[in-house]
Amino acid sequence: LGGKGPDTGDEGILYPAALEVGGESIDILLSVVGDYDPKEVVQNGVNGEFGSVNVREGTSVNLVFKFLATGTDTPVDVGNFAFTVYDLDSTLRSNESVTACGADRAITAEVTNVVSVPAGDCLSFESTIKGTGENNPDNPKTLTDEQKANSVTYFYSKAMPQFDVTMAVTGFPKSAGRNFIFAFVPVVACPP
Repeated sequence: LGGKGPDTGDEGILYPAALEVGGESIDILLSVVGDYDPKEVVQNGVNGEFGSVNVREGTSVNLVFKFLATGTDTPVDVGNFAFTVYDLDSTLRSNESVTACGADRAITAEVTNVVSVPAGDCLSFESTIKGTGENNPDNPKTLTDEQKANSVTYFYSKAMPQFDVTMAVTGFPKSAGRNFIFAFVPVVACPP
């Protein structure tokens, strides 16, 4: 990812059959626009039921998620989908945030540990509570209330071949890394 690994070859991470639309599986190709400074590239890829991207403290990464017809490099327009980032939490010295431009709306659990922060026309959320690896989710469909409270779901109605997300970690530059995990499963029921 971003030329940093963990593998060599074509740029990006391919998530095969990551989304189903109208009974058809869609592959997702994740790539970086601009600079990317991970702490632990081995954390990038798949983490159980989730996609994962590692971001070094004090930096951010601009990500592009491209929808492709399964097994091809043919772009596909996808609409009416949900994208959720889970386990948004903090350490003693850093906060995680995620910003999405182009989403119609974002929803958190009724009781939440993430707050909306100003980001112009984009939707941005930041962690507010310290977390540990002990409360990380294993499955996006079986979350505890605490895990729901550390998540945000973005809803997109317009059909598009790709969307952009920025993931950032505040804190002492380059001292550690944080893993952002995501899936195309809403934390709460999709709105009408």
